[in-house]
Amino acid sequence: MEEIMESMIGSGMTESVMAMGVMLLVIAIYGGIFLIAGISYLLESIAFFKIGQRRLIPNSWLSFIPIANYWIIGKIVEDYDLKQQNIKRNWAKTLLILVIAGPALVIVSYIALLLTAMGMGIFADTIVDESAIIAILPIFILFYIVFLVAVMIMSAFSILTAVCIFKIFESLKPEKAIKYMILFMVVPLAGPILLFKNRNEGYDYLPIEEDETEEAPLFEETEDL
Repeated sequence: MEEIMESMIGSGMTESVMAMGVMLLVIAIYGGIFLIAGISYLLESIAFFKIGQRRLIPNSWLSFIPIANYWIIGKIVEDYDLKQQNIKRNWAKTLLILVIAGPALVIVSYIALLLTAMGMGIFADTIVDESAIIAILPIFILFYIVFLVAVMIMSAFSILTAVCIFKIFESLKPEKAIKYMILFMVVPLAGPILLFKNRNEGYDYLPIEEDETEEAPLFEETEDL
């Protein structure tokens, strides 16, 4: 009997130790992910703020604010396109609309689906015929359509953001832009580190200084005849 109790206690302790180990492993994994994400965001924010300042982008401090930072990214790229190709593109507005619209559609579609599911649960006793179920079917179809549109919007946002990052690399280090972009997409933290490292490279604008030349007198002195 004592041996059985000891084995049960031993197995219980083993399971507890294993559960604790799994929990610590999960915490370590998620902690590492959040740490890398935080460092990446900080380095990118500082880099975009400095680049925006050097190119006289208004309100460059918005690079530290989530979602609003895409406005600064877009403005930096707009400035680069205007300088290199003399073309005006609305990168800032496009990125800002996409970064808001995609998640907003996902949230709205899920709320609508949840409310529909709750309604079906509440009125489960009355929904017994196929006609009632068929009547609810369009709601689920609409959910999937909206969800698909949201996925397409977020995919377009990811692609356009990648294009903007490449253009920023190109404005900083034209000869290394492709290599930097590959590292940005493949290696964690590589992109933010490269942006931060090269934030003072590339072209910039200097504030217009006051003309230091002497003003001409209103009336020039002439020799007496």
